[in-house]
Amino acid sequence: NSISCCEQLEREKEGVRVSLEALFQKLQEQHQTELQQLEERLKEFYSAEWDKTHEAYQREADKCQALMQQQ
Repeated sequence: NSISCCEQLEREKEGVRVSLEALFQKLQEQHQTELQQLEERLKEFYSAEWDKTHEAYQREADKCQALMQQQ
């Protein structure tokens, strides 16, 4: 009877281990997906910021050039 009890506990232990490994794998994949999404959002944000900065610089350069041509 104690042997069957030990075998039952071993089966339950294995079941829990398999479930935890599956959960861990799922969480790892979810984490990786979230990291990729965050990286993409950051790239989009900094690209937009770069574009705005470049446009502002170009406007100022155009103003300076226009002033120099007026003189």
